[in-house]
Amino acid sequence: MFAREQWAGISGMSVGTSINLATNVWPMTGIFLFLINKKQLVPTMTINGVRHDVPAHAGVPADHDKSTAKPINSPAPKDATQEANLVDLAWARSGDKGHLFNVAVIARKPEYLPYLRDALTLEAVGEWYRHFGAGEQPPRVDAYDAPGLNALNFVVHDALQGGINASTQLDSAAKGMAQMLLRFPIKVSNRIWTEICRQENQGNT
Repeated sequence: MFAREQWAGISGMSVGTSINLATNVWPMTGIFLFLINKKQLVPTMTINGVRHDVPAHAGVPADHDKSTAKPINSPAPKDATQEANLVDLAWARSGDKGHLFNVAVIARKPEYLPYLRDALTLEAVGEWYRHFGAGEQPPRVDAYDAPGLNALNFVVHDALQGGINASTQLDSAAKGMAQMLLRFPIKVSNRIWTEICRQENQGNT
């Protein structure tokens, strides 16, 4: 029935309307999320065809009152007088994690990391994503160092309104959140600013 109804749309609706002709009717399905006590499961891994049981870690209860969920403090750069965009200094990648999303920010050079830490405070990142918060308030943000990677990982809480399976947002998978942050202004030194400008000019030529 639906396949026959398509022809009216193709022939009688606005110019450019296109509807798939190879229509199949399938039952409507839904995804339901639930939690299960990990004590009821035994994780396993297989190495060279041999299966090994992996003991479940007891885990540590989250305590948001502690300061461990913040980047390691480092001296704020004293020579930051010029303003660049985050994209000039770092790569970024984001994705959904249930009701929240995370954004990894990786410095293009190790020397850029102190400038990123100084500018990307928890309050500043939360304000940048304010429109995803509830009640016109910025969402809560945690941040973590990624040792050895010259990177920071930001966790933006309760910002997807139900997660990828229930959110009505256009980007429920949060793949565009990193690109949004890449326009964040970062104060840098004159030397780094000159370096960025030189690279941009070389790219334009």
